[in-house]
Amino acid sequence: TKASTGDAAAGAQVFNTVCAGCHGTEGKLPKEMPPLGSLAGNPWEVMHKILNGQPGEAMPAMRAIDHKVTADLMAHIATLPKE
Repeated sequence: TKASTGDAAAGAQVFNTVCAGCHGTEGKLPKEMPPLGSLAGNPWEVMHKILNGQPGEAMPAMRAIDHKVTADLMAHIATLPKE
């Protein structure tokens, strides 16, 4: 189904610690990009951006994050608002 099999609750803890400072608790920041919840339908792109960052943007590469933690993050992102 393309849905992450990660643990959304564990992903929420990581998101709120590592990601929310830039993306907001609802994943709606920065305003120039779509809400993170709307990206959950393309897990390969999300995983790529988490691990490799976003060229030309402030999004850093987070290669130090284990793939299980990335799956947890993706499961949490799927629970965020799509709009």
